Amino acid sequence: MNRSRWLLAACCLLLLGGLPAPHAAAEDALAGPHALDDGMQAARHALLHGDVKKAAAAFQTLLEAHKPKDYAKARKGEIERLLMELACGTKHKRPKMKDLLGGTLKRWSAETGTFLIVYTPSTSKNLETRAGMTHIPARLNGPFSLEIKGASYPTSDSETPRIVFGGDEDPESGNAQSWTASFSTPKKSRGRAAPKVTAKLVQVDGSKETTLSERSASVGKPGKPYKLVTKFSKKKITLTLAARSFGNAKKLKPHWGFLAFRAGGWTDLKLSGTIDPAWIHDRLEEVFRVQLADFEETFDASSVVPGWLGEPLRRDESRPDRKPVDLVARLDSKHYDLFLEVDNAIRADEFEDALTGVDTMQKAGVPEATCEFMRAQLRQRMTQLEQALVHLKRVVELEPDFLDGVLLRGSLLRQLGRYDEALATFQKATGVYAQFPSAYAEAASSMLYAGRPEAAAKITQAAARNGVYSEKLLTLKGALDKVVRGPRWRKRFEHKSRNYHVISNIDQPICREAAKLLEDAFAAYREKIGPVPKEQRRLFKVYLFSTLKGFVAYQGDLTEFMGKPTDQAAGLYSPLLKQLLIWNLPSRADMLETIRHEGFHQYLDRVMPNPPVWFNEGLAVYHQNGKMEDGKLTFGHLHPRFIQLLKNRGMMPLKKFLTSGPGLFYEDGLRSYGQGWLLVHMLQHTSTEYRKLFQDMMDGLRTGSAFDTVRKAFPDAALPKIEKDMRAYLEKLANR
Repeated sequence: MNRSRWLLAACCLLLLGGLPAPHAAAEDALAGPHALDDGMQAARHALLHGDVKKAAAAFQTLLEAHKPKDYAKARKGEIERLLMELACGTKHKRPKMKDLLGGTLKRWSAETGTFLIVYTPSTSKNLETRAGMTHIPARLNGPFSLEIKGASYPTSDSETPRIVFGGDEDPESGNAQSWTASFSTPKKSRGRAAPKVTAKLVQVDGSKETTLSERSASVGKPGKPYKLVTKFSKKKITLTLAARSFGNAKKLKPHWGFLAFRAGGWTDLKLSGTIDPAWIHDRLEEVFRVQLADFEETFDASSVVPGWLGEPLRRDESRPDRKPVDLVARLDSKHYDLFLEVDNAIRADEFEDALTGVDTMQKAGVPEATCEFMRAQLRQRMTQLEQALVHLKRVVELEPDFLDGVLLRGSLLRQLGRYDEALATFQKATGVYAQFPSAYAEAASSMLYAGRPEAAAKITQAAARNGVYSEKLLTLKGALDKVVRGPRWRKRFEHKSRNYHVISNIDQPICREAAKLLEDAFAAYREKIGPVPKEQRRLFKVYLFSTLKGFVAYQGDLTEFMGKPTDQAAGLYSPLLKQLLIWNLPSRADMLETIRHEGFHQYLDRVMPNPPVWFNEGLAVYHQNGKMEDGKLTFGHLHPRFIQLLKNRGMMPLKKFLTSGPGLFYEDGLRSYGQGWLLVHMLQHTSTEYRKLFQDMMDGLRTGSAFDTVRKAFPDAALPKIEKDMRAYLEKLANR
């Protein structure tokens, strides 16, 4: 790169918000994929905090410094999206924190979330009033103080001060936590001229209410101005009215949430404390998303996207010159034929044949490392994950440079719920094999499956900065975009409940209806199966599509990651995106049933790291046709369609069914679904012995090995009796 071009790139990065961290050679850094990635990050930062018009011009200039590099063309879609966002940001003023909350923002730190904001009735347009309460549009996640001033203390019970705060759920009990401070109307005591007000502080734990403090005190003459101060620290709550203490209490739970108040005739409101920065960022992104959806309809990409980005790649960088160890490529033709037989048996879930086949391979002279790797793959398919790790340990001892073995180990650790170990394994792999797309792709997909999109984003970013790409990596970049943004709908309705965030392009009522249905089901799941672990607690994302076409288009290239067939699906839960996707079926009843079925998969994905496919699907079918009876959701209702299907076609041998993987299970989908439902139903609705078996299996699957749990629950010696009982139970149900 000549000196003038070097200076041009440096100036562009300075305009965009700063030079990248120094690398081995400054010139290479500014010319290569690192510089492009730094420039894209700086442009995104400018969208939120800087001069967007200047950043858009500088980024265009920077792109010219990377013309026509393959690493840039491989990021065509990502660059086009960023250029459109910059163009939109240039045309529309990007919303700021003060625009979101209204009032007068006196202090705000985007890093820590600390703030001070003042409202008057004329500056409170962003405060929403519902059911007589005024809601602050931000989630508080730390100590705060609320000061309310009024022209005269209310004399009406419907206008006396009331503060409600909370919403977080206790991870142990699953109960929502909240606190309510309420004040009474002034009442004169016998023989006293000054009226008294009573303040009551109540903690709500699920459905249980506990009075933490209750105190009465004089507040002066009626009709005089008042000042009310409520303070929440990490361990204490205090109430002050007219400079008098009206109670304090210990805050036993370290939970936070949302704030609402009522105070008739209030004139000034001062709120200070800590807002969740991620919540603010998400709200700002949502406002900009609406602007962007309108802008995109008339956006002419050719006006800002360089033509060279669409040119063919000059070489395939997904196949670097140096390759890691390939155990299969080392095999001669005779050994390769033996390998193919075992590989085909594994894919067909013919486990006994595969186990015998690997032994035959080793006796025939196939290297031990290759045989051990085949055993590891087989044990993974059989959900014997711990055993698979033992085989992989031997593989790595024999072939430390075998990349596929390292990646499989990371994937197994993720499936076992050992996410930190999995991430460390993948980070080591991408450090050693920095030019191999498969290392980044396996690492990124595993982190998405683990519900760690931030870690997945860093992995794909590292690949981009190293100029490494492949079709799978580009697909995963698209998946990350879906995790963050969801469908790009222009018309968008949403509803947030305690545990669900439902978004749709149909209408608002369906969002509320779906959220209520899911909340009712979630409460039942939690009671029967258990709460979601603390580290997995976040709103469940649900998207309801107005058309089948939109539903299918959104999946795009992600079908290989869905885990089961998606053709003709009424809906699905994507374990990669952690999103529940449903399309607007002609029958609303069928649609809501699908929501409940797939919603169960979404719930179980956070509770059990790797349940057997028959158990997962059987329970989902069991719960999909729940009914409200006496105000409570009940399950266990019959499925006549599955009963008749099993009567007509019979059942898969129980041992084969219990050990079936996704391939075998979904190959004969309807019958497998029916048999899974029948087994789950029988375990829960017949003898005490079977109910205990079911509960023991549930407990085991939450923390232990799926294979060991199932084998313990269904030992070979017991299978004939259980299979006989299943057939008898099917006959009984069919005759009802």
